[in-house]
Amino acid sequence: VVAALCDAKVTGKLESDFYNATATSSRAALRMRHAYVKLAWNNGECTLLAGQTADLISPLNPAVNNDFVMWGAGNLGDRRPQFRADWSPKLGPGNVFLQGMVGLTGADDNQNLDAATSTGSAYRDGEASGLPTLQARTGYRMKMWEKESFEIGFWGQRAWEKTDQRFAKKNDWGSQALGFDLSVPIYKDIVKLQSEGWCGKNLDDVRGGIFQGINTTKGREIDSRGGWVELGFRPPPAKWYSLHVGYATDDPQDKDLSSSGRARNRIWYIGNRFNFNPVEVGLDFLRWETDFIGFDTGRLNRIQFYIQYKF
Repeated sequence: VVAALCDAKVTGKLESDFYNATATSSRAALRMRHAYVKLAWNNGECTLLAGQTADLISPLNPAVNNDFVMWGAGNLGDRRPQFRADWSPKLGPGNVFLQGMVGLTGADDNQNLDAATSTGSAYRDGEASGLPTLQARTGYRMKMWEKESFEIGFWGQRAWEKTDQRFAKKNDWGSQALGFDLSVPIYKDIVKLQSEGWCGKNLDDVRGGIFQGINTTKGREIDSRGGWVELGFRPPPAKWYSLHVGYATDDPQDKDLSSSGRARNRIWYIGNRFNFNPVEVGLDFLRWETDFIGFDTGRLNRIQFYIQYKF
């Protein structure tokens, strides 16, 4: 507790792994995931955070595809350096959430469209705009069962990018998204529904539009929409097992894409989780279908297996 900051409780987090691009597999580079300091007042009702952590928008993740969490396939949000403020006062039987964030544009797509041109800039397009990424969310959470809560949220994102070179007579680009998140414990901790939905444009920096943000040939931002829904089931006699069935999609507007562009992702999936704390075993099946402009639909049946030790 820091008395000089009105008795603020100070916490922080530093999380890293070795899942990074390297020259050789035996020389993995350290990757920073989360690194932040957090101040909290009034038992956590009001907080301030500074550092790198997850985006404020799209706070839920599907159970499958753990590292890429269905990016480019219906789920938005990644991590970025940011400054965030949260206020969650009591309202009726639950709490209302008012949250805002200012973050770094280009932290995820690292975009510099005119880097290789004679008039290009050495700065990423988000930094060249001189403006940050803005995100906001409002929501409500209340307990429905002993260990489970209902939560609904509505959120938005706005960002700006600028290029020195003009593409189709344009060098100012906007990014925006509107969406919702929903978590409903249908029956205790046995049956649970989770879902997110969104629409927007130029969303590759938050992992939308199947990683397609700007079409420089047409001089336009790529509109897209998507989301996912998942039903989880944990049989009462077997608390160590859970089954997750879901569907996810990311659907850019065809008119905004160039030839050979990715026009739509659709994924049906089944996830199995075996939790022998602290060891978790996962076995998933995913059916991917990707539509292209000017090409046949691509289809993939994917089976993935993992063992994770939690500490």
